[in-house]
Amino acid sequence: FDNAELIKDNYSQCYQDMFVLTMHNGKKNGTFIEIGCDDGFFNSNTALLETVFDWTGTSIDISKEKIEKFKTQRKSKTIAEDALKIDFNKVLSESKYDYLQVDCEPASTSFKILEKLPLSRVKFGVITFEHDNYCDSDKSIKIKSRKYLESFGYIMVVNNISEDRYSDFEDWYVHPDIIDKNVIEKMICI
Repeated sequence: FDNAELIKDNYSQCYQDMFVLTMHNGKKNGTFIEIGCDDGFFNSNTALLETVFDWTGTSIDISKEKIEKFKTQRKSKTIAEDALKIDFNKVLSESKYDYLQVDCEPASTSFKILEKLPLSRVKFGVITFEHDNYCDSDKSIKIKSRKYLESFGYIMVVNNISEDRYSDFEDWYVHPDIIDKNVIEKMICI
């Protein structure tokens, strides 16, 4: 993708940031919403986007301590609050964002947050959704989240992301109204 030569470090757990950049062809000045931001750099899916590609966004975490640390390292807007209590109609002022991350614990919380997002009004170019199938007791969140996102027109490009063969925890989606169909066809890996 364009501007790949600018990358010196990668911060995400399983190259989510590289997937986002690939789908957007190395886009500069993109936008993100990060729900469950945790540390500003360790396992961060947005640190590379912000620091090298000049993306801006809003990073949300329930932990005030983590948000305070995050603010010392990063420029993006932060919200220290339980995402289940956030009015996302107020937070999501645009009709389109380049990237959405939903990564909260447990997986049922991530799904409830996903249901709170105004997906009928707001589209995201790329979504990484952590379903934590490996530790979801009834293995339902992965199936529910897939049906839910597909009902809003999202295409699952990569599924069952895992660091090993046993611990699948995440699926990656794109919206065909935002991401080039030729890129989707080249990248789809189900």
